[in-house]
Amino acid sequence: MKAVLFDFDGVIVDTEPLYYKMLDGIYEDLGIEVDDETGVQSLGCNSKEWWDFIIKKYDLKADLKELTKRETQGIDDVLKDETVVERIFPDLETFLIKLRENGIRCAIASANKPELIKNILKNAGLDGYFETVVSTDEAGRGKPAPDVFLYAAEKLGVDSKDTLVIEDSARGLEGAKRAGMTSLAFLSAPVPVDLTYADLSYSNYDEIIKNLDSLTKL
Repeated sequence: MKAVLFDFDGVIVDTEPLYYKMLDGIYEDLGIEVDDETGVQSLGCNSKEWWDFIIKKYDLKADLKELTKRETQGIDDVLKDETVVERIFPDLETFLIKLRENGIRCAIASANKPELIKNILKNAGLDGYFETVVSTDEAGRGKPAPDVFLYAAEKLGVDSKDTLVIEDSARGLEGAKRAGMTSLAFLSAPVPVDLTYADLSYSNYDEIIKNLDSLTKL
């Protein structure tokens, strides 16, 4: 293993519960109830695709552009909140330090805006650990397409076979496998995630650190 690509939400920072709460408010305004099994599919899904799915599933007479805009603003509000740094996952920095000690390079591959991610990393004192932050918007297609992972690996100058991807969503795990990379499921979501495309799965960074020797040999 020469590089690790991290998703951001649900992997670097525990924002998923905040997003679920924000989305529940939109669902309530639309007069619909979205169960957990359906709602978890929003993880790793870009906003336009998600609301197109919701409109069709619930036969809504809603404006796709307006719903997308509302969710995007909601996500921006969450990430701009100064207290979001308090939701950085425990032991993450310890893991990043160990990766650096082993000469393993790091990047973030996310659907979020790079400038918002970089601001959070800077405020948390973690920006120095990541060589680049790339988004699905600049890479091409959203997850489960492999574009963002391939683009991040290209920027790092590493091969897919030497790259580990840490993801919390089924879409992200699938994208990692389609990119020819090793996929690690980070089980932070409040509901179960489909692990069909997961090579490995851990619940927290302490578990990952304890298995670092075997990971570095991938």
